Amino acid sequence: SLLGIVYMTQKKYEDAATAFKKVIDGKVYSLLPVYADLYKAGMQGNKEAIWQAQYKSGTAGLGSNLPNHFAPVGSDGVTIPTGGAYGFNQPTDDIANAYTAGDVRRHNIADGYTKDGAFVAAKYIRGYVDRETGGGYLDSGADWYVLRYADILLLYAEALNEVGKGPNGDAYLYLNLVRKRAGLGDL
Repeated sequence: SLLGIVYMTQKKYEDAATAFKKVIDGKVYSLLPVYADLYKAGMQGNKEAIWQAQYKSGTAGLGSNLPNHFAPVGSDGVTIPTGGAYGFNQPTDDIANAYTAGDVRRHNIADGYTKDGAFVAAKYIRGYVDRETGGGYLDSGADWYVLRYADILLLYAEALNEVGKGPNGDAYLYLNLVRKRAGLGDL
């Protein structure tokens, strides 16, 4: 997977396609059938996770700070159980609006939260906030995806597109695997 990514950055598209095809043909990884399952508690090491930074809650220094960092400022005690909410990595309106209608991945961007009976408009990434697992402040067991199988399928499609000097049936095949899981039609 990483070798293919290196080849992509070097514009060695045939070599990248070969490397990605080895990952695909190895049948070690596959897409989870439901996109939202990627961010459920207990999904560490699932069949789509090629590389994850793993965290362990309840052990000093081994827990994740992701929920605290991704939660919008002012949402402590609402979006996360304890500790500060730092508001890092907040999606912008143009990113949220870029999703095609019906794309289930858009649900991973929350438009805000309710505090003291009032809705607060503050976009944030749900995946690492809503699934907070662990002892609270800077102690989540939520792992961070570094590389997923979906990434490899999309990169393979891109490499095939570059090798063929335009889209072809195989590139569409792998692109459409990811689109189908996202609730979108084939291209």
